[in-house]
Amino acid sequence: MNKEKRRVDVSKHINAGNRFKDYGDMDKLVKYIVEDIRRSDQDNVVKDGWDSIKTYYEKGDKKLEIRFFIEDGKLLSFNAFPDHSSKDAGNVIWLIPQ
Repeated sequence: MNKEKRRVDVSKHINAGNRFKDYGDMDKLVKYIVEDIRRSDQDNVVKDGWDSIKTYYEKGDKKLEIRFFIEDGKLLSFNAFPDHSSKDAGNVIWLIPQ
């Protein structure tokens, strides 16, 4: 996956509607999300198109779903949601918490 720098407006995108208010520090959460995407890429389970990582945050008590889009090996967008959706992306990755 291409390692271009991406700028993310957390308040308008990932934490829209303050949906992660119970998850603590947003900078820490965003770093966790980015690291999970990197880990999945290193494990060679990321595919072009929509990918979804289903995992747990911190000590495993908070569900976390990360959705992202890859095209030609480049990360074009990503978002995250508290909980696990019943609507799966094209490629679902179950990841052990960090």
